[in-house]
Amino acid sequence: MTVFVLITTHRIAPGASAEVSALLGRYERRLRDEGPGLLVFQAHLGDHDDRLTLLHVFADAEAADVHLRFVAPLLFEASSLVRNARIEAYGKPGPALQEAIDRNAASGVTVLVQQPVAGFSRTGSSRAGSSRAGSSRAAR
Repeated sequence: MTVFVLITTHRIAPGASAEVSALLGRYERRLRDEGPGLLVFQAHLGDHDDRLTLLHVFADAEAADVHLRFVAPLLFEASSLVRNARIEAYGKPGPALQEAIDRNAASGVTVLVQQPVAGFSRTGSSRAGSSRAGSSRAAR
């Protein structure tokens, strides 16, 4: 299974950090309770409360597209509080996310999209099984 990783960095409007924190709490609850295909979510605040970085790890690119539609109302609400500074996508984005990435790139947001070339995942049921069995056979 190849996961899809999306990392976004945002500049917080001056004086908006309390509002951003409240919105982020709602965003996290919504993702935790109903976020389809989202395996990991983390939010990181810069030292001066002026930058917010969000890390999302999805089961696949399709889950990232579903997520985008799922959180659209909260993203619209956030648009007056934060400005996109950087978008990093690790994996091939689906059509909805690619469209959003293209719009952001056209408006001057720094964008990085990279395709996987190697790796593994220890999420869910892929953690047990083949890698251990392969290791024990190799040790014999």
